[in-house]
Amino acid sequence: MNKNIKDFWNRKFIKSKEVGKFGLSTLAQKISIEHEYNMFKENVLDNVKEASVLEIGCGIGIISDFLVNETSIEKLLCTDISKEGISECISKGIPASIANAENLKFHNKSFDIICGFALLHHLDNPQKAVKEACRVSRRFVYFHEPNRWNPIRHLTERFVYSKEEHETSYYPKQYKEWFKDTGFSVRIISYDFMIPYISNKFITMMNFYLGRLLEVTPIKRIGASLAIIAERK
Repeated sequence: MNKNIKDFWNRKFIKSKEVGKFGLSTLAQKISIEHEYNMFKENVLDNVKEASVLEIGCGIGIISDFLVNETSIEKLLCTDISKEGISECISKGIPASIANAENLKFHNKSFDIICGFALLHHLDNPQKAVKEACRVSRRFVYFHEPNRWNPIRHLTERFVYSKEEHETSYYPKQYKEWFKDTGFSVRIISYDFMIPYISNKFITMMNFYLGRLLEVTPIKRIGASLAIIAERK
C-alpha cells in the first residue's frame, strides 16, 4: 500500500483529535451511517449466527461502534493501516490492530465475515484488497462503496477532493469484476440519496425520506452508495 495513503490518514486522524471532531458531527452523518450499518446487518449479519467478523479499514471505529455491540457477533477484530485510528478504537474498547487490507496476515477462511466501509475507493490496488478479503472469508464479504454513476459523487471527486485524499469511486460492473474467480457470487444494491453533512434537521429528514422512496424506483441506479454483498458459493 502506498505510504502516502497511510501518512494522509494518520495526519487526518491526528487533526480530528486536536479539534475534537472524532465521530459523527451532524444529524445527516448519523442517519447516513446508521442506514449504512443496517444495510450490512440486514443483508449479511442477520444470516450468520455467532459470527466471527473482521472489519478492514475501520478508521476511528465509526462502524466498529455498532459491531462491538452486536450480540450475534462471537468474535470481532477491527483493522486499519493508521496507528492513530487504531489507537482511537482501542481507547473506546474496540478490539483493533494495524493491518494492510491489500496484504492480510490471516490464514485462509479465518473469519465468517469480512467487511469494509468506504475503503476500496481509497486504495491503490482495490482489486487486491477484494481478493484478500475473499481469501480470508469463510462465508461473506461485504463492502460499502460510493457509486461512480452518481453525478454528485463524480463531480465532487473531480473538482472538490484533492489528489492527496485518494478519492476514486468505481462503477458497479467494475466492483463485480474484482470478484471474478474468487469463488464468491456477488450482488450489488444501489441506495442512499442523502445529501451529506447538512446540519439543518428539516432538510436532512426530507432528503432521507425522499431517498428511501427513490430507492424503489429505476432511478436507484444512480444512488450515491453501493452495498456490495458477496457470498461463498
